[in-house]
Amino acid sequence: MDRDTRSRRVFGPLGLGALLLFGGSNSFAERTSHSTPKQLAIASAPEAAARVRSLYFSDDYDGVLAEGKALAERFPESTELSAWYLASAALRWPEDEAIREAERLTSEKPADPWSWFALAATLRFARDRHADPLKVGRKALAMAPNHPDFLWLRAFLLESKGDSRAAIEFVDQVKDRVSNPAELLVVRADELRFIGQRGATMRPPGPLVQDAALREYEKARSADPDCVHAYSHAAQYLLGWVHRERQAVPLVERALKLAPCSLTVHRLSWRVIHSLKELDKRDRETRIDSDIQRLVECRGTAPMVLASVAEEYESLGMKEKQKRFENRVLREHPDSQAAEQVLAARWGAIGRKGAEEGKKEPQDQLAYRKMLTDFIQRPQHRQQAYLGEAYMDLFFSMKDDPTVRDEDFFKAVEGMAEHERYNLHISTVAGPIALAERRIHLDRAEAIVLKGIDRFEEEAKDRGKGSGYEPAEWKEYARYQKALFQDALGWIHLRQGRVQEAAKELKRAAKISHPIVENAYHLGMLWETRGDLDRAEDSYAKGVAIQSPGDNPCEQALRDLYTKRTGSAQGYEQYAARLREKSSVQRRERILAERQANPSPLSPFDLRTLDGRRVKASVLQGKIAVINFWGLWCGWCLKEMPDFQKLHEKYRNDPQVVILTIDNDPDPAKVKEWMKTRKFDFPVLLDDGYVSKEGVSGFPTTWFVDPQGRKAFIMDGWTKELVEEYGWRIEALRKATS
Repeated sequence: MDRDTRSRRVFGPLGLGALLLFGGSNSFAERTSHSTPKQLAIASAPEAAARVRSLYFSDDYDGVLAEGKALAERFPESTELSAWYLASAALRWPEDEAIREAERLTSEKPADPWSWFALAATLRFARDRHADPLKVGRKALAMAPNHPDFLWLRAFLLESKGDSRAAIEFVDQVKDRVSNPAELLVVRADELRFIGQRGATMRPPGPLVQDAALREYEKARSADPDCVHAYSHAAQYLLGWVHRERQAVPLVERALKLAPCSLTVHRLSWRVIHSLKELDKRDRETRIDSDIQRLVECRGTAPMVLASVAEEYESLGMKEKQKRFENRVLREHPDSQAAEQVLAARWGAIGRKGAEEGKKEPQDQLAYRKMLTDFIQRPQHRQQAYLGEAYMDLFFSMKDDPTVRDEDFFKAVEGMAEHERYNLHISTVAGPIALAERRIHLDRAEAIVLKGIDRFEEEAKDRGKGSGYEPAEWKEYARYQKALFQDALGWIHLRQGRVQEAAKELKRAAKISHPIVENAYHLGMLWETRGDLDRAEDSYAKGVAIQSPGDNPCEQALRDLYTKRTGSAQGYEQYAARLREKSSVQRRERILAERQANPSPLSPFDLRTLDGRRVKASVLQGKIAVINFWGLWCGWCLKEMPDFQKLHEKYRNDPQVVILTIDNDPDPAKVKEWMKTRKFDFPVLLDDGYVSKEGVSGFPTTWFVDPQGRKAFIMDGWTKELVEEYGWRIEALRKATS
């Protein structure tokens, strides 16, 4: 299984809001340059709890940690204060530490509803207790049924678990029972925008949903003009799916005024600056750098602030400042979660650089592995996610290296299975399969797969309760995941000599899902083991026809089988060519059969190019157009871009064909530099919200528009044979036109 399987708007002149936030003689930036809040005079436990609560709802979690501990020590009797403190600490402490503190509260003060509030708020970060937050939250609400914060917690937990409709229904039931419903209305707005977005396709919301969500945020601001989330969440929405960046500017400005020390809000302001396409690189750097200085004045001792600043400097290409802040984190806070973030970023950068350059030199590979093993061997890990990522990257680094000792490789697989929870198809499928390839620890490999099945089934319970997956798409995904598990079990059984059990699992995997390369290979090996070489050949041949981003094991297996049956490799290339031709014919027939029966018209657009020119959809009239949607953030998009350049070169001088792309990145300067570095010159238009408006939900997506302006073919995803397959579609449209 390949490593790659791991899952804007163009403005006119800047308006007043942009000037206030990002420059000008009376800018908010200048007016707040020395606005670090002074320690407030707090005389009572209720005042202390109110202060910590206020920081929490300002997303100033570092402020909570800076002030909350001392306040908790001054007022140890206030469980309310402790609850808000722990709710923030859960975002900064090791994953289970805040939960343990909250459980201690419930043990010491079981009759206090704030104890259960604290536990419910911290449990939402627990990896293996999916149902507990809602269960504990219900108990807390039963103990304080009319308290506004407990009503908010219930709605928030429903939102956190992905049950959008239940969250909206609950808010509608209780919002009139509280004097200030702003935070409840924010939850309702969040859920309105999420409806239809969750799931495998992540569909952008339509205009009606967009407007409904934005109206709800506006209601929240009317209910409480000082509600930070009513501004920041609306701005996030405008910057993301909706692509109305200009409207986000005054909202972020107001959020910064209300929460001048919030890392979350400052990061949002950096995102806004990146989105302003009329700013050049120098302007962006200057304005973000200035904003960073104000944040550092406020929270410059907080490790997560320092790490996030380093990350932003990396995004700006300001390497010296990035390194300076990273080193501060590692020097001043070596045991923090932020230090883990810095180390993960460093090994990730090396891994990405190696992937872009091809195979790394052995010495570089050894240095890379040392970084990973040094991280794994740290005495304490704050975030299990980083530890799981380290094991997974170590696994991929070792997987195809025959010089790696079996026991070292086994430790990497074991660690990955234990700590990597977000990629079950790797940690509990690819890892065990690799152990079986080496014929080591087969019993343990089987146990890891079975554990993965249990995890998936546990996760599936939550998925079916409102994650936003359409029933059909969830069913298809679940079948595919189960096929991976069954294929892994079958392969391990085959290596164990349990041939009959292997056949059962491998056949079942082939039956329940679409074709999978690894399953075709494993079935071929099964038939070879049984001496049925005809069926083995058929399985390998089918596997060769399946597109795979990495090496296809069926290719070598088929060559070996041919040699075995004929006594030599002579004639194999001709044999393989016939198979490829047969596969090509079948692919062509399948692809051309996917032509839209009732093609929808191409919606008008008027987009800018990287050099500032405007291109309208009308220029495509009477031509065959290929329109590819992509972004630098999309790994599969980048994988196919070299072939897309070849397609552009093939049709560069064809007057009947237009090849172009629409890029979905926030920063055109980065796209321009990326294109220049690779010497690509295919046309790039800059998204201004067109992607969202048109409902493009997956990347890459490619439209093939006929001369009548209709989307005749729609290609979702990546293909290994881009030039050939896209050419088939283009020529089919040309033939139909002539």
